[in-house]
Amino acid sequence: MTKPSTKKGGQSGNKKKNTPTPIELCIRCPDPETASTKNHANDFEKCFADFPTRIVDNKPATHSANQLWWGFSSGTLPSDFDFNDADLCEKFLVAAKKVDDEFRPDKYGMNTDLEIAANKKNTLLAKQEAIFKKETVISKEALERAWEAVQGEKRRQEGLKVGGRGVGLVLTPAAAATPSSASAVGAGQVVDAAGSGQKEMGGPRSDRATGKLPMRDGGSKGGSGGGNASKVPAGGQQGSSGGGSGKDDDKRGRPSHRQPQQPAAAAGNAPPTHANEQTCLRCPADAPHEPVHAATQDGLLKCCEDVPMEFSDPFFNTLWPGLRFIGAFAVPANQREKCAQIERSVQNPDRGQPGPYDYDLVVQVLANGGSVHDGVPITKRMAEHAMRLYHGARPSNPGLASGGLPGGSGVLPTPPPVVGSGSSSNAAPPSSSSTAPATDKTVIQTASTYSNPTHTNNTTGSTVERTNFQHAQAYAEGTADRLLATFGTDVSSMDEKARNAALQQITHKFGLRTGFANQGQESHVYTNHLKMDWPKEIHVYSIEMIREYVANAPVYVKKNIDKREVIRVITTNHWSQFLGDAPGNIRRSKWVTDGDLIWSVVPLFDASVASVVPPILHERDGAIRYENETGDRLNIEEVIVRFERTIDLTRDMGQMFYDTTAASFNDSDPGLISRGLNAFFSRYSQENANNVSTSANKSFSTVRSATLDQSTGFRTLRALKGFFLSVRPGIESMYLNVNHATSPFFESILVSDFIVRSRQQGHSENEIKAVLKGVKVRIVYQTQTPFTSEKRRVKFINCVGYTTHNAQGATVRHLTIGDTPVNPRRAVPGITTVEDWYHPTSPARGQGEFPNPALRLAPEVWAVNVGKDPVRKPKEVEWYPANQLMIMPNQPFRGRLTSDQTTEMIGQAVYTPLPHWQGILGQDAGTPQQPAVKGMYHLGYAGNTSAGNPAGGNRSDGNSTGPNQAVVQPFLQAAGMAAGIDFIQVPGRWLNRPGLVYGRYRNVNDRGGQLVGLGWARTSDEMNRPPTYDSDMGKWNLRKIGFATKGTLHSLPVLSLQRNPLIGQAWTTFSTMLRKQLYVHGLIVAPNMNLTWHHAPVPTTVARGSIAWESNFQTALSTLLAQVQQPCPPVLVLLDHKSTDDYACIKRIADQTLGVQTICAVGDKALSTRPGRGPISNWNEQTVSNIALKYNIKCGQDNHHFDPNDLRPLRDVSNQQANTIIIGADVTHPGKSSATATPSIAAVVGSVDDQFVKFPGSMRLQQSRKEDIVDLSEMVKERLLAWAALHNNNFPENLLFYRDGVSESQYDILRRREIPQIQVAVNEAYRHLWPHATGLPPQARPVPDHAQTNWTDISRADRVKREKREDDVWAAEIEAQDRNIPINITFVVVGKRHNTRFYPGDPSTSGNNGNVRPGLVVDQVITHPSSMDFYLQSHEPINGTGRSAHYFVLQNGMRLSVEQLQSVTHTMCYAYARATRGVSYCAPAYYADRLCDRGRMYLRRFLMNHQGYQPRLQIRGGQFGETAEQYAVNIKNDILADTRFQPQPGPGQTRRLSPWDASLDGTMFYL
Repeated sequence: MTKPSTKKGGQSGNKKKNTPTPIELCIRCPDPETASTKNHANDFEKCFADFPTRIVDNKPATHSANQLWWGFSSGTLPSDFDFNDADLCEKFLVAAKKVDDEFRPDKYGMNTDLEIAANKKNTLLAKQEAIFKKETVISKEALERAWEAVQGEKRRQEGLKVGGRGVGLVLTPAAAATPSSASAVGAGQVVDAAGSGQKEMGGPRSDRATGKLPMRDGGSKGGSGGGNASKVPAGGQQGSSGGGSGKDDDKRGRPSHRQPQQPAAAAGNAPPTHANEQTCLRCPADAPHEPVHAATQDGLLKCCEDVPMEFSDPFFNTLWPGLRFIGAFAVPANQREKCAQIERSVQNPDRGQPGPYDYDLVVQVLANGGSVHDGVPITKRMAEHAMRLYHGARPSNPGLASGGLPGGSGVLPTPPPVVGSGSSSNAAPPSSSSTAPATDKTVIQTASTYSNPTHTNNTTGSTVERTNFQHAQAYAEGTADRLLATFGTDVSSMDEKARNAALQQITHKFGLRTGFANQGQESHVYTNHLKMDWPKEIHVYSIEMIREYVANAPVYVKKNIDKREVIRVITTNHWSQFLGDAPGNIRRSKWVTDGDLIWSVVPLFDASVASVVPPILHERDGAIRYENETGDRLNIEEVIVRFERTIDLTRDMGQMFYDTTAASFNDSDPGLISRGLNAFFSRYSQENANNVSTSANKSFSTVRSATLDQSTGFRTLRALKGFFLSVRPGIESMYLNVNHATSPFFESILVSDFIVRSRQQGHSENEIKAVLKGVKVRIVYQTQTPFTSEKRRVKFINCVGYTTHNAQGATVRHLTIGDTPVNPRRAVPGITTVEDWYHPTSPARGQGEFPNPALRLAPEVWAVNVGKDPVRKPKEVEWYPANQLMIMPNQPFRGRLTSDQTTEMIGQAVYTPLPHWQGILGQDAGTPQQPAVKGMYHLGYAGNTSAGNPAGGNRSDGNSTGPNQAVVQPFLQAAGMAAGIDFIQVPGRWLNRPGLVYGRYRNVNDRGGQLVGLGWARTSDEMNRPPTYDSDMGKWNLRKIGFATKGTLHSLPVLSLQRNPLIGQAWTTFSTMLRKQLYVHGLIVAPNMNLTWHHAPVPTTVARGSIAWESNFQTALSTLLAQVQQPCPPVLVLLDHKSTDDYACIKRIADQTLGVQTICAVGDKALSTRPGRGPISNWNEQTVSNIALKYNIKCGQDNHHFDPNDLRPLRDVSNQQANTIIIGADVTHPGKSSATATPSIAAVVGSVDDQFVKFPGSMRLQQSRKEDIVDLSEMVKERLLAWAALHNNNFPENLLFYRDGVSESQYDILRRREIPQIQVAVNEAYRHLWPHATGLPPQARPVPDHAQTNWTDISRADRVKREKREDDVWAAEIEAQDRNIPINITFVVVGKRHNTRFYPGDPSTSGNNGNVRPGLVVDQVITHPSSMDFYLQSHEPINGTGRSAHYFVLQNGMRLSVEQLQSVTHTMCYAYARATRGVSYCAPAYYADRLCDRGRMYLRRFLMNHQGYQPRLQIRGGQFGETAEQYAVNIKNDILADTRFQPQPGPGQTRRLSPWDASLDGTMFYL
């Protein structure tokens, strides 16, 4: 967005720029741009206030250390650096500010080059490799830790001035070993830190000069150095040692609440006294919760809840200030081994062997203020593990159950059952005997963060999963709290009323769950989700592979297969000790990768510290070389691994999946969790040599396939079957969603055969070229110098033929080997073309690449380039004859299927519910003669001995005769995971179908083809009667039904394009039935109305879909229109066969050129003659009634209405008039075979009537493959004006928006780019209607246009962050505008491409073909933890297993309850005007999809890549160079100005925004 100028004068633009004054950029900020905006000037306190990394004053952390310190890389904390020495840390920070001063970005002016300058390789490397005192790497984590140490010392000094708290003391071994003496300190007891060989413990630092050590109670104790003991008298009495003295601030002598009086112990064996009760052993130095924890009976457990922290957090060391060491790696060498042993034992306890390594005993020492256990220091990691385990497990020690902690004051409370704690078993609600108060906020305690999940692997037998509604409410509240904190709202200071109002507002703004369905019949259904077990935590690392540096810019390895090969090489040759399998090293089974990220269930590069990563692997450290698919040996210059984070997977679902956005990069926990666990659970299927994968979630078996071409001699494609698998968050657990997947793949045939056969199937030349680009092929001939390996034969197609321009600018096509120039590096005198080079007498026959034996090739064979682009790099092309290249097997086909192939594909992919169920849960591979593709076998979960499963499988619902033995899944169980092998059951409810209201019908008598009208039905029960409804089929029929409102047809024009016209009896049957049904339904006034008939078959010599075909049709339709009274009613067009090309031509001419509505009927379907049944036997009452539906719609009338009660939430309660507009929106994209940069099509429809059945629409073209709707505000404005035109120029109070066509990863984009556009549209519509009103809303502010930005030197991750930042700023500005016209917006995403399926739980829930009955709604168990979403199966599938629609609420400004939204949505599934059944998703979204389909008809030739419809080439470089996105936008604009897309305006006219004739505005012509 351009900033308005603030200059008052008009200074000239030719003046020389002044050099900007250098600004000191804060090195702690997230990035230079933020640093320049915030202007902290390296005041880290200011920076921390803006970007806190820990909880302060109940405000959550917003960033982690590795998201800050923009110029430095992430790394580890140096073990030999004393971060307790504040002076040293301060010097460390000063050194960091001066690092690489020569390249400091603040030396540059604050201009557009700042980011580029700051990211130069030299700058980054200098900062990443900066060394403090030649040995300490300056990393993000080290800097944050050092700054915390400096701040801690500052706080400590301030605290001492006012009697603040200090740090704790060392506890000697005997203190922990003797419980009876571990709770108090008698007179004369001493703790000699120096004498025990340990340094002073805890706190930022001690006063080494005087030997004084600050105490936890805020006092100090004196003592001399040199090992003299410092004595602490019992009861708070004064004591001294040596020359020093000290006073205890607590003079009352009151003992700590944790420490009842005990007899004195021997000197040196006693724990310290905690005379001040207001201290917590675990709290960081500045924690506001500390007094509460200290005053609470179970303060340590409360501390775990209030101050959660991951081990990877750079501030983890601020916990347990009385403990000196972070982990065993830092303790003195003579104690390190034993300490590490205890640490590991506490981390992975064996509850069957209690002993000195039991975490219970560690907790006892901690609760008594101790810090040494069994002779070694308790480390912070040991303490935290012990408390987490104790916090998450029920007490099993009899001593704990009966008498509590020795010396303590009671039993630690039993936490509620853990929700989402690493097992999919549902948890019971908290016991009423829990010590936590029974409020909504404490139903789900943070205790689940520290749970101890037990993996029982109860994976056989279907279980009924249910949702604890209180838990779900708590998750939604927790999400609302986090969102409020993100927006800077502090609810802690609000009263209950204000807090509830704030929570309610944020809940509706972000569409959070407010309840569950409670209407309709409840029952259980099965769903294709499996239970799963998962580990407690997962460590995430990123990996970068740099092939080389070009002009200081890294060139990364891009192809996934290359990334996997590089990882294989470094696993074997370079980092085998970390990643590979070796004796005693089992890490290979504990990590997975997708080439960009690595997920591990154990610290990967260190025994216990996850954040440790190896140094950068340079080529100079040893060759990093791998062999790619084509046999080339390639070098890698650098491999860089960075630690990203450790993710705690014991948290509840609401905490782990706190947003609805699937992360594209490594910046969001939800995305990282899903991607990582997906990689683990699909590991076997992805790595199995018999499978082929097309994505991280899909794999296909190659053992069985089916051809998609009916003729054996013309096969081009095959269908492979496999499975989709995805880890999905439910409300209280994660589940594995498994579904069938079927996809087309290339046949392994010669490229020339594929070309010839595809041409015969009707594909255009350019379509074929497009789908072959990138295909892997194999050279079939041998060469004079034999290939050194089979890999050397492998190539990838760059292009098939190419186009150039001659000196006169004319286009020259090079397609065959006879007209394609020879490869420059093969050129020899006398050879000009590829054909010449291959000729048996060619001068090149002595070259090593020449075929042996020689080939005789026809010059018309197509030329295929497997080298570089012939236009950009003409010297690096490699041309081969198409008939010498074999398409390699098992490559996915991403082009357009023919109608016959589509039919075959459906036949392969469709399963009725029972086979669908059995196919997923099947555990066998079939027989060698008839191999099967079964889910559990394919995924390696059961029945697959190759995956380590027991032979014979397991008994389960899907394998009821299998042996009853334990489920064994070695590749999962080694990582602490397990997969269920049976579907779960979930609660479902059946909504009542809406009440349909029709009108009166007419009676008619057919007397041998002579129709006699008998007038309207007269009896009251025949007026506005409901239709006959089939509840099992979810449909109704139109027999004796009149439409709710009726159009009147004054004539019946019919245009026949059939080659053989209807004559004789066929004509009589056709005309009689058409007139009869139109009369019955009330569309014509007389049953014997004459038809206006014109027969104009298109000549067989005219190619379908061609310009000539279109011209013939325009002539024929114009001839018919000349015979019809205007305005012309809809024209019925009769076709011989179903042809998308013909249909597209008809709609382009009718909609765009002539402005007339048409109805197409296909002769071979509707008018066909069945054997033995007479002429056009399919032309029956039901068929013609369906055509009557279209007539009535196109006349602008309503086929049916709803019972007013069904849509009550959309009406004004005072007058029952509609105060809501319903809008549907969709975007459709071009396919791979379309012309380059073919635009995407966006469409919006909106209701205009009070019955919510009329939905005229708007359409726009937009940049190719752009997901969000760029011109949404303009189209919504048009829909609002259409609504207002029928409502006295009033605006609706509510707007219900159904958005189709987006994936879950796009939800965040819709929130920040589309929802604000709706407000812009409302403002603009108001300004349009009332341009002279006072207090007008602000003018439109366009959504940020990122396509016009040059992102060449910006990484993809940085680009995403920048775009999001700009969008967020724009969206916030729109929301904050003064005088916005108020409207309540509920924005719902409609998802159809999900993989969830439902199956009947009992016969009462079963409908047609074994599917569940229509009306099923599921909003529990498998839905989102905190957002309002639900699955609705509103239709009866005609074939196969039904797919419900998934509705996800992004905003609920109308404040609809879940029952209201589900009911309205279900009702709208019955609003689809062309059908007499409930459709699969709500009509507004369906209509938008249909309107997009109409747009595809207008763009048909571009989408089909017809010759002459290719765009110009992209301009690269130079003054007018285009980025790929700018090119796509420019091509879109070119097509808008192309008469072949839409008629262009005449002189003085402006181009219409929607590409159809103005006469069709306000109608539903697209149905």
